[in-house]
Amino acid sequence: MKKLLSIVVLGLLLSGNSYAEEKITVNSLLNQGYKIVNKELIQYQDSGTKIISLMKKNDYFVCTFKASPYFKAETNCIKP
Repeated sequence: MKKLLSIVVLGLLLSGNSYAEEKITVNSLLNQGYKIVNKELIQYQDSGTKIISLMKKNDYFVCTFKASPYFKAETNCIKP
């Protein structure tokens, strides 16, 4: 019974990684053949945001990179 319980628990722990979604980054898109078509920098008082547009044939991604001395730098890529 102990072995069966440990196998079930181990199986549940290992299966959690298979559902994790891969984070889309600018580097991963460039490796897939996307090209940068536009870069824009928006500055605030103490922080800034860089907006990068990437395109491959008819596919389009927009990535934002937020940098601030108060918060962790954050990158977000979306497909509109």
